Amino acid sequence: MANWLLAHKANADAILAEDGFMVALRYDIQVRTNAFAHWVALADGSQSVANISVFRSKIAHSCYATARKFDELDFTDNPYAEFGTQANWDPTTGAPKTEKKQAVAKAPNVANAAGPSSLPAKPAGGRAPKGSGYKGNNFDPNHAAKQGAQGNGKAPQ
Repeated sequence: MANWLLAHKANADAILAEDGFMVALRYDIQVRTNAFAHWVALADGSQSVANISVFRSKIAHSCYATARKFDELDFTDNPYAEFGTQANWDPTTGAPKTEKKQAVAKAPNVANAAGPSSLPAKPAGGRAPKGSGYKGNNFDPNHAAKQGAQGNGKAPQ
């Protein structure tokens, strides 16, 4: 296993030297994800992780295409790291991050505050008792009593 990791690192380093940081990073992530997600059956019937020491050219080409799509081929180091050239960009989309709206401070314990609620009133009745199981549209709260009256041998609950 250690030899597999060293060979995989050598593969990723070769991609880094040839195509740049982002292609190598994407290759590393995909190969490792695949290794742990898909087990391989061995001749003796046991299972093992996939051999990550084998260079996967199809994965490398896919990673190159993705990095090219996001214009990430020129990076020699992690551009998404803090203070990197694309620190405020989303690495999954290759676009600048959108500003998130700050949460508005809410009054403490709004539920107990006096005053009318903006929510509609809860309908009266028609609800199943808490913890009674089925609560769909066809719920009949008197089902157990009806079954007991029919004499099927079960006592009402």
